[in-house]
Amino acid sequence: MKTDLARASVRETSIAHLEKGDFIINLGEILETDELTDIFSIVILRNNQKQVFTFNKNERLLVRKKSS
Repeated sequence: MKTDLARASVRETSIAHLEKGDFIINLGEILETDELTDIFSIVILRNNQKQVFTFNKNERLLVRKKSS
């Protein structure tokens, strides 16, 4: 049952629609995003460390949106 609830809150989204506080599945919570010419640079809290990931602008990710 818990798995079904978790799936219900997970959705696919484009990089451009990510917000601080969203949770990228299998990576972690988004702390900040920076849009560059052809990529997005995203700082994520993972294993109690800030880590930077870069993604092409056309990529889509599975995220759990932050609670409103």
